[in-house]
Amino acid sequence: VHCDYLQARYNKTSHRRRTNPSVELGNILERVVEKMKTVPESYPFHVAVSVKHAPDYYKIVKEPIHLQALKDNIRQQVYTGREQFVLHVDRMVNNSVLYNGAQHQLTKVVEDMRRLCLEELEKSSSQLTEVERQINPLLDGDPWISFGYLLETVVSRMKTIPESWPFHQPVPVKDVPDYYNIIERPMDLATIQ
Repeated sequence: VHCDYLQARYNKTSHRRRTNPSVELGNILERVVEKMKTVPESYPFHVAVSVKHAPDYYKIVKEPIHLQALKDNIRQQVYTGREQFVLHVDRMVNNSVLYNGAQHQLTKVVEDMRRLCLEELEKSSSQLTEVERQINPLLDGDPWISFGYLLETVVSRMKTIPESWPFHQPVPVKDVPDYYNIIERPMDLATIQ
């Protein structure tokens, strides 16, 4: 058979690394949310509180949050790291304390969910650290990488300033022949970049 090369191709698994670190972060955080849903009696925190069941909830709780909102935030790439995600999980706990009280059974459930969340994040800590560094180079341990990232950000923002176009590239000699005789050390944003 002349199609030997086709065999075994479908049996191999691919271990490709995702190119977008935000997608990788999202996958990790979605797994954490799914684990949080497994906490017994956690269903009241899966979706938004119904006004039908708690008519005064939104008068008392000004910044509501639930697991579906966390998933929506993940999909919209709101989170650039685990810290922001944990702040929203903490808000779920705080909202429950505010509305139900610290000793209420639902507060104990959401505290268990938070505990599980932190355990799951700790299990993925090294992977999360790498992804967070890819998303935000300022978190990198190398100060030169952080400095380079800052400079790149500043230059990019400078280029968006209205009427800044004359400074984007070196001054062309044919357009301004005596420029380099007058300016000893010329500088432009492309050279900085």
